[in-house]
Amino acid sequence: MCTLGISKHRSWISKIALVLAPTAFLGVAFSDQSFAETRPLSEITQKAEARIQGQISDRDLRCYKYILRDFRSRKIKPSDILVTFDDPEVDGIGVGIFETDENYSCERGEMRAWEGGKYDVVKTFP
Repeated sequence: MCTLGISKHRSWISKIALVLAPTAFLGVAFSDQSFAETRPLSEITQKAEARIQGQISDRDLRCYKYILRDFRSRKIKPSDILVTFDDPEVDGIGVGIFETDENYSCERGEMRAWEGGKYDVVKTFP
């Protein structure tokens, strides 16, 4: 009788393992991928800012600061400035203004203005 209880228990565990195996596999398969994070500039802490700046090149950092200076000179609120980082599709950082079509990225030392999925190089940073 004791063995009957154990075999029922093992059968139940086997069924759960079969159901969960695909989920576990997908979790492991995609665990190394990072996904883009977009935050308002007003919500980026000094620690996050330091991490972001450490992840991009000096040229892209100069571009990023250039865009922020421009936005601040136009008196755009930090809560309306969106910063996108950790994007596997972008080799740099993205910056835009909330609820507008004004979006830029700083990639490979280029300030890129985006519209309709295409970009124009606005300025280069040597």
